Amino acid sequence: MSKLPRTCSIAKHIVNQKAGHFEPDNFEDQYETALIDLINQKRAGEPITAKARPQGENVVDLMDALRKSIGRAMGPTEAPR
Repeated sequence: MSKLPRTCSIAKHIVNQKAGHFEPDNFEDQYETALIDLINQKRAGEPITAKARPQGENVVDLMDALRKSIGRAMGPTEAPR
């Protein structure tokens, strides 16, 4: 039995859920807005500084977490004698 019809129906369902009437007047291009602000600052002779990047305070090292989880699952190991 081919899975193609089921896959196509799922794809059609997703497209239909996302489809809608696009109203360009209600769309705000944030990149364009930021660029225009930057150009206006430059024209006014204001100093251009980079905006602060958000700091990731809750960054998890996935490899370290994996190593710790494997170590806990295996339990403590004895050193060879």
